[in-house]
Amino acid sequence: MYNHSKIPSQTQINLPQTTENVTNQLQELYEMVAILSGGMETLNDDVMRLSSESICYKNALDPFTQDLSTLKVSTQEQNACIDGIKINQEILQQDVASMEPKVKDMKSNSYDGTFIWKITNVEEKMGQQLRNIILYSVEVVHNLL
Repeated sequence: MYNHSKIPSQTQINLPQTTENVTNQLQELYEMVAILSGGMETLNDDVMRLSSESICYKNALDPFTQDLSTLKVSTQEQNACIDGIKINQEILQQDVASMEPKVKDMKSNSYDGTFIWKITNVEEKMGQQLRNIILYSVEVVHNLL
């Protein structure tokens, strides 16, 4: 149990000084709470502003996103078309190459009764001519008969 006899009789409690300390501490706490609440208001305002700006930027980007997907599809279609054109071009080049000898043959034909023919590989044939001096032409032999 507690023994009252041990408490000195001269113990004094200084209430005005203790009350003043508590008042100062409460005043400091009040100021800190005021500063923190002001900071929170600023942060809330910033959050609202940033949220609003974010929505604006998103709304501004949405058409570009749609345009980008449209451009991707268009690019794929153009690439497919170009591939088809390349294949057609190769086929046409083969056709032209196969027609060149026919055109050369047609150029050498005469329709006025004069026969002119082109001799290809002349050097090679000249070497053969030295061995076989006579050259025969179907049209000339046919006309002589």
